[in-house]
Amino acid sequence: MLELIQNLFGTGTFIPHGHCYLWNSALVWLHVLSDLGTALAYYSIPLTLFYFVQQRQDLPFNWIYLMFSAFITACGTVHLLEVWTLWHPVYWLSGSIKAITAVVSLGTAVALFRLIPKALALPSPAQLELANQELKNQISDRHHTELELIRSRDLKEAIFDESTDAIFLVDSQTLLTLDCNRRAVDMFEAVSKNELLNIAGHTLQREQFSAAELEAITQEMKAKGFWSREIEYCTKLGRIFWGYINANVVQVAGKTLNLVRVSDISDRKQSEQQIQQSLREKEVLLKEIHHRVKNNLQIVYSLLRLQCRQLKDPQAVEALLESQNRIETIALIHEKLYRSKNLASIDFAEYIPGLVSNLFSTYDISERQIALETRVESISLDIDKAIPCGLIINELVSNALKYAFPAAAAGQIDVEMKYGDDAQITLIVGDNGVGLSADPGFPHPETLGLQLVEDFVAQLKGKLQVSCNAGTQFSITFPGGSYAP
Repeated sequence: MLELIQNLFGTGTFIPHGHCYLWNSALVWLHVLSDLGTALAYYSIPLTLFYFVQQRQDLPFNWIYLMFSAFITACGTVHLLEVWTLWHPVYWLSGSIKAITAVVSLGTAVALFRLIPKALALPSPAQLELANQELKNQISDRHHTELELIRSRDLKEAIFDESTDAIFLVDSQTLLTLDCNRRAVDMFEAVSKNELLNIAGHTLQREQFSAAELEAITQEMKAKGFWSREIEYCTKLGRIFWGYINANVVQVAGKTLNLVRVSDISDRKQSEQQIQQSLREKEVLLKEIHHRVKNNLQIVYSLLRLQCRQLKDPQAVEALLESQNRIETIALIHEKLYRSKNLASIDFAEYIPGLVSNLFSTYDISERQIALETRVESISLDIDKAIPCGLIINELVSNALKYAFPAAAAGQIDVEMKYGDDAQITLIVGDNGVGLSADPGFPHPETLGLQLVEDFVAQLKGKLQVSCNAGTQFSITFPGGSYAP
């Protein structure tokens, strides 16, 4: 309807009628004034006729005056639109008015032609009025009949026969098919339309609805006026295909029916299945990649461990031990990824306890000696953030275990990770040990571990703050990921 209105009042790509006159001022104004004068005359005549009819209520066949008034008014409107289309090419509107004028004109001509013999034969005004009333009834009945025929024909052609979907008219009470279009016969591979009539539509499904399901659908149709779903169908020849059913409640000739449309979506479902299969294959591939990376890192870790046993230099041993811890930190991330359902990110609430536990085991420190307190929210980080964040925790906890508690002193290490303001993540690693020197060297620390921490913070686009009061506390803030599912 909206498109029809837009076409009717739109100018489209047409050019104004004035171009035909080459915008010759004299010629344009000749037509303008002529059409306006004619329109003025055409509008005044119906007013006069209407006034006359109103004043003479006893006139027989006074409707013919009104028909003439409508005809003349339509003619006047045609002349007005002739002026309008000189500058505005609303030719669809102009043509529609002309069509209306033609219909009214023909109706008036036919009515007048039929009226004259009857008028001549009328012996009295009363008999003439009776004949007039009968004629009006006949015209009205014929008009309604023509409209019903046009509507019925247009409905069948536009909705049924020309549709690319299978369409069924279904009795809302019995759920039996009353009619269907040619596309339905083709889609369900029936021999003829009769093979699809007087059957319940759900019998064409691969898995038919139960009585309870049919009742639920019926109630939903009554409540909402529509119902839709994707369903597997089985044709008369046994071919299975996916269809999208869309049912609406309609009123036809005073009877409540269900208008059911079925679209063949087999190609779309096949594409979806191919995409799902591709995603499953990629998921398996990613798991295999993470698994192989983790195994390779474990091999490197084992090689470093073997090499460490051959060394006598304490500094070299410590350097290799630190490298082992860093490799183990990265390997643990890949292990979490290939064991996780979500291959894109890992939950640090699950990752951090395992990481810190490995460090305690590496340095042979019992939690009875140095207590561990973790407060980690369920925060998911992708691998680009997870690896540097994990290495930061590795460096800071390792430093605390090695240097914060000399002479096997007791103490506590705190690891906290939480969301802050504006989706920023705050990572805090602290201890109540002896603390760092007054000047740990930031922003350019001298030790390799703290240099790595500074580099990883920069990689995370974060900010680092260090506090040396009552121990040491490192606070890193960086743009966050998301809450773990």
